[in-house]
Amino acid sequence: METFALDKSRYDINTSTSPPSVFPPRSATLSFVSEPSSPGSGTGSLNVSRLRKNSAKIRKRQMNSYMASPIHSATSVKSTVSKHLSSKPWEYVPILTEEQYNEKKERLLRNSKLKLELEKYWNIQTPSRLEKKRLEEISSEDEDYDTDLDQELVGLELIVDEKTKQIKDDGVFPEYKRMCRKLNVIPNHYLIRHSTDDDIRLRYRYLSKNDCTAMGYEMKDNLTFSKIDLEDNGMTGKHIHALAEMLLQNHYVSEINLANNPVGIPGAKVVRYILTNNTHIRKVDLTGCKIQDFGGKLMASILQSNEYMKQLLLGRNGIGDEAATQIGKSLESNSSLEILDLSWNQITRFGAQALATGLKHNQRLHSLILNMNGVGKEGGCSLIECLRLNSTLTLLDLGANRIPDDIATVVARVLPLNKALQTLKLSYNLITSEGAMTLLKPWSSKIKKRSPLQTLELDGTDAHTELALLVHKLREKRGLNVTLRLPPSRREKSLDPLMGSLMYIVKFCDKEDVDLTELFPKSYEEKGVLISTDDVVELIKHSGKDISKYRIHELKRTLQETRERRFELKELMTIHNQIKQGKDPYREDSLRSAIAGKRRGIPTETLQPSTPSTAGVRFRGGSDDED
Repeated sequence: METFALDKSRYDINTSTSPPSVFPPRSATLSFVSEPSSPGSGTGSLNVSRLRKNSAKIRKRQMNSYMASPIHSATSVKSTVSKHLSSKPWEYVPILTEEQYNEKKERLLRNSKLKLELEKYWNIQTPSRLEKKRLEEISSEDEDYDTDLDQELVGLELIVDEKTKQIKDDGVFPEYKRMCRKLNVIPNHYLIRHSTDDDIRLRYRYLSKNDCTAMGYEMKDNLTFSKIDLEDNGMTGKHIHALAEMLLQNHYVSEINLANNPVGIPGAKVVRYILTNNTHIRKVDLTGCKIQDFGGKLMASILQSNEYMKQLLLGRNGIGDEAATQIGKSLESNSSLEILDLSWNQITRFGAQALATGLKHNQRLHSLILNMNGVGKEGGCSLIECLRLNSTLTLLDLGANRIPDDIATVVARVLPLNKALQTLKLSYNLITSEGAMTLLKPWSSKIKKRSPLQTLELDGTDAHTELALLVHKLREKRGLNVTLRLPPSRREKSLDPLMGSLMYIVKFCDKEDVDLTELFPKSYEEKGVLISTDDVVELIKHSGKDISKYRIHELKRTLQETRERRFELKELMTIHNQIKQGKDPYREDSLRSAIAGKRRGIPTETLQPSTPSTAGVRFRGGSDDED
């Protein structure tokens, strides 16, 4: 019974000892992973990827290989199992022999781009490194000092080298160039070259929005730019928006020029936001920016809140009376603006009267420019009348505003009481010579004290002799500079090049001993016969005098400009007589007759000097003998 109990205990399924197994365990399910072998396996694993259930041939093949293989140790079985269960890739790398390691090391030292870093890492003593180490030991004060910096800083040196290479590739302004690459625009080399200038001028380049964004990113922290000129670049509201952050954060920019850009009303809104929230911009030029009347109202709101801006230029913007009225109200409370330009707009007498009301209470504005508007009689008189109460305005420009003679009496009554105005411009209005005389009468009075008025512009007014004498008297005795169209006999210099040619002919003949009175045939003295400078040269050439060819060639070359101009013999003889008498033909100016000019076929532009002239107008008290 005892033996039976022992046998039963050996095969009892509830005991902890498992019965010896002759066959390897069979997979009950399909397996897609090779299973580890049991102790005694010859191959270390069954190497069966897919077992089909109840396959007798496969089981027989496994049994034959199992019985024929030698028994492996438990250690080898464990390593095989861990090979399949481990996910660490470096455990599969075979161990290199010393010979293989040295061979790879030599190959890296010979071909690698990191040769110097690897020499530091392996501490290979090359001649250069030995010399460097010797110098370090000599210069070191601590003999026991030892460090592994050469090995630890290899990565840091690589980073520094890479950064140095990047700076070398990008040059100056690497951040600006990276921003340009990001925005796909070309870096502005003018901006880079003039990065240290006080005044940066970027005109006529037609910048894109991304250009403005990249430039604004670069100029945001720039400490040198004080004036930025972006005139005529095709910039709209979105371009101004791209520069807004720069103009708000850069506290060194004091002047910004956006003239002749189609900024429009959207851009005017951005400009208003910029100027309302900064304290550093002193001058803004928005000439020709098409902001219209609505934009003018926005600029008026700026004047109410901004206490730092000194110059605002709004010419050629289509600003009308509504905006002018708002600007006039803003001038009443503004205490910083010094120059206001509203030229070439659409301001009539209503807007001018509103501006005059604002000037009565303003004690800061120095210059008001209103030329090329339509203020008319009422508007002009209102602006002159406001000078009774204004004591700061030094320049008032009312040129080309259709102002008649009626303003002369107002000017004569008001300006003697004003102690500030220095320049008054009334050019190209409807003022006649009589009006100019009335206007200047107070300054010719003996009891009139010296006025601060220094310049009075009346260009476009035809001056007769009496007015010309009065102007000369005021310039000499009162220091008042009055500009107007003087008679030809009182002009300083003619702009007609024919005068210079005829004077050169007279001097040439005098030097070569050629008598002009005997040079011309009798037929040339007939009235209406016109000659040219080429005709005169030919007559001089065949005059019988011994004149060298070189001198004749020089004479032709000097008269080349006026070779097509024709004149009367009488005019040449007049200049000849004036030079003989010691007079200056430029001041006498006998060629400025419009009738004679019309006969000669002179183009109209040759008769127009730099300042408007009265060529061809018969002046009161004067005479035109040459006509």
